[in-house]
Amino acid sequence: MSISPRLSMLSLLLVLCGMTYAQQESTLVDEPAVATFPFNEGTDQQTATFSGPDYFINSRVTYGEGLFIKDKNNGSGFDMTRFEPTEQNNSADDTNAIRFLIQPKPGFVFTPVRVSLKATRFGTDNGLLDIAWQNADGSAVTLATEVKPNRNNGANPAIASEEGQKFSDLTYEVTGPTPGEGACGLLVNLYHLQGGKQIGFADIVIEGVLNGTGMNVPVLASFKANGREYAAGDVFGDRFEATLELPNGEPMIGADNPLTDVTALNGTLGELTYEGSETDCKVTIPLTAGELQMDYVLNVVYKPYFTLEYLGCDGRVMATQQVEKDAAIGKFDLDIADVPATKDGYKARGWFKKAVAGEKFTTADVVTADTRLYAVQTEIEEASTHKKYVFNLGDQYFYAEDHEAFNPAGDKFYFHDSQHGWAFSGSNKIDLLVGPKATVTVNLCRYGSADDIIVTDADGNELSRLPGKSSEDVDGETVAFNYEGEGGTVTLNLSSSGEMYIHGVKIANTAEADFDTQGDWYIVRAGDAGGLIDVLDVVNGKNAGKDAPRAFIFLPDGIYDLDATVKTAISGHNISLIGQSMDNTIIVTKPDKSIEGLGSADMLQNSGSNLYMQDLTLQNSLDYYGALSGGQVGGRAAVLQDAGTRTIGKNVRMLSCQDTYYSSNGSQQAYWEDCDIHGTVDFICGGGDVRFQNTTISLEPRNADGRGGRTITAPTTTTQFGYVFDGCTIVDLAYGKGDWNFGRTWQNQPICVFLNTTLDDNSRNTIVGSRWTQKGMNSKDPKLFGEYATKDAAGNDITPASNIINSYGGAFETILTDGQAAQFAYDKMFADWDPAMLTRQLDAEAARPAYADGVVTFQLTNNGMTGAAIFRNGVFAGISTDGLFPVDIDPATDELSIRAINAMGGLGPAAHVSGTMTKVGSPAAARRPDVIYNMMGMRVQAPSHGLYIIRSAEGRLQGKNGKKVVMK
Repeated sequence: MSISPRLSMLSLLLVLCGMTYAQQESTLVDEPAVATFPFNEGTDQQTATFSGPDYFINSRVTYGEGLFIKDKNNGSGFDMTRFEPTEQNNSADDTNAIRFLIQPKPGFVFTPVRVSLKATRFGTDNGLLDIAWQNADGSAVTLATEVKPNRNNGANPAIASEEGQKFSDLTYEVTGPTPGEGACGLLVNLYHLQGGKQIGFADIVIEGVLNGTGMNVPVLASFKANGREYAAGDVFGDRFEATLELPNGEPMIGADNPLTDVTALNGTLGELTYEGSETDCKVTIPLTAGELQMDYVLNVVYKPYFTLEYLGCDGRVMATQQVEKDAAIGKFDLDIADVPATKDGYKARGWFKKAVAGEKFTTADVVTADTRLYAVQTEIEEASTHKKYVFNLGDQYFYAEDHEAFNPAGDKFYFHDSQHGWAFSGSNKIDLLVGPKATVTVNLCRYGSADDIIVTDADGNELSRLPGKSSEDVDGETVAFNYEGEGGTVTLNLSSSGEMYIHGVKIANTAEADFDTQGDWYIVRAGDAGGLIDVLDVVNGKNAGKDAPRAFIFLPDGIYDLDATVKTAISGHNISLIGQSMDNTIIVTKPDKSIEGLGSADMLQNSGSNLYMQDLTLQNSLDYYGALSGGQVGGRAAVLQDAGTRTIGKNVRMLSCQDTYYSSNGSQQAYWEDCDIHGTVDFICGGGDVRFQNTTISLEPRNADGRGGRTITAPTTTTQFGYVFDGCTIVDLAYGKGDWNFGRTWQNQPICVFLNTTLDDNSRNTIVGSRWTQKGMNSKDPKLFGEYATKDAAGNDITPASNIINSYGGAFETILTDGQAAQFAYDKMFADWDPAMLTRQLDAEAARPAYADGVVTFQLTNNGMTGAAIFRNGVFAGISTDGLFPVDIDPATDELSIRAINAMGGLGPAAHVSGTMTKVGSPAAARRPDVIYNMMGMRVQAPSHGLYIIRSAEGRLQGKNGKKVVMK
């Protein structure tokens, strides 16, 4: 009998059904079989061991191109193989699929019964697994989705499993598989894990039974070509014809250069035949077992060449290079030093894999397709009088060689991971290039062991000592020192008895200020984002101590565009960030969507205590609706990650979609009054005791078409009160196209209550029937989800008499009794802190402001007034804390007004300054600005291009259905 070489293994077995008993090996009926992958070596090509007789041809582990094997690690208590993503992917697909495959011998069919594995997340709260059984025909049976394994650092109760176990032991019964001949096995998709983080696996066990009759089928085992050994299973898979690519330069296989060491797993080899030329060859390998003959056909060719294109800083192709498939680049045909920058003071730094920096190519990179190499230019750093340089050591693709102002030295520093940053040990140091006056801040990690950081000047003189480790309860604490002297080098000496970590370093050169100072007030120029960053640098350093006197930062009306800057730190204590008005003082950033995620795309990160913010709009404009990413909707983009405590917000609008406000300090207290918080999914999330008083909760559309469900909160509170919303109003801006709910559990057993809530007409109609998500994340039950005295827009009580939600542990009543609601009263929640008093707005009329002879005078009253802000025709003119303010105006045409300043720096309502003109259109008389929506229902600050709907400040739509305006 002869078999066509193009038949698959399955087709072959069908042909063999008519064989005689003498040709059969054995018949199995539900024969138990166990395959075990120890998977503890941290390398490729790990295989399984099998119980019982040898009924399997082979086993193998494969994984997608979006993953790579990092190493072997025993941080879970035993050796595991760790996978790391090449970049974060937030959905399961073939690029992040790991397959543990087994292949029975011909004639046998394997039916799985049970699978188990051990998995560990290493130092991260991210990372999810989808687990399935892959049938021999390629179909799959889902076993579990969104599995989050335990963390390896399980000694920390805040991040460990309930049992403190450093790994998850996962076991699944397999029901409904499709048995068939061929390779089958466990399929694991690893996703939602950022670059630089790993998930480890070990002890993958597949249990099942074998059925069928083994066949005496010829099976090729291996061969050598030009001395290189190949396993037949790797080359042919489950077919009998395959292509083998040889490196160019090697001799072609042929009769005068034959395959050698050809071996059979079963059967007898016949004489090999060769047909071809100098560039290709067809090799026929005949095998005979019993009366069955089968031919393996191997088509040998040379590997193709791929083209590398070198793109200059202007995006144009400057050179090309040919590289053989699967070969390393070897040498760059165009030296990066020969690439001109397109801007003065800039330099091309290297050949990058993306046009927006990130990872560089190296000459060791292997080429598998036509490839573009991008020259990326950055500014040449100098000992400047005013420039700021930020060195993010939590970025795995931070290259010290691309910086003149950051020069590490020593032999024991390296990138650890995105959470810890760079690791240092031994006698490392970092030389920093500073101007004649600079503030240097160091972002510390709380892990590792570390001595003090000793700061020295160019002559080795000690300038300062900084702690080498963050506080235990705050990861990412910032410390700083101020330098004055000749511009040049200062050195961070990192001598340590153990290993220490640094998240980042920032140099703020401040010899030339781009902001004004007046006592404890720092006044930024209107719309100057750089000035805002500079002020924060200075104030973070000045107020590094928890007992520092309060520093006040004032932002006049304007748009402070941070471009794509993220993770701007507010690390000092007792800082007030005061805007002129909530509607018109706007801080905005627009990070690239590729860095979405908590801790990655946050606009502001607060780690200080007693932060006070008033009269601001904070906007994270990450491309949530997919306009720039092919319509791919989603992305976590916090406006504020609040790791501090006793944060207060008054008249603060926060604009984002997912994870807008993140209270990441689980033991904090915070208070938000008269604010406006926008979002779609989990947009108020985290822990601590946080009160939202008289605040508007604005539900943005979930998708570009306005549809989709929204969830307000994802609490993880372990404190006594948790999230308390009192007297808040919920507004649905999707106009009835999507539903919404109050919240869902995230971690722990959280508390979240809504008291005296008003639902506008839209939100009243779109709240889901259960009012909460019935089952939250991570299989957690709420300690208390509650609602009390909910009203409609007309003030009618619309609270259900009862509302039961079903969670993992049973049924929960969410409607609070009078007594339960009373337990969340303001004075009970804040027994030793009165944030509402600190937000009190003071009346400037009592100060009797007047203008005469070029000077504004006013009296500091006994109501807590500490000064006044003065405005000329509605434009900020200055601040006075002594009752006098010289100003040059024409009192016949100019109007002056003042606003009283309270102890936290907050400004009260405007009062007219007598002796100046009262104007129509002055701040006191001005109509409030219109509210503007784009056609997705998303509120925007100002129209740019396209069609918009404008709603007047009084709530009327302009025109019959609102004034529709096309901006060109």
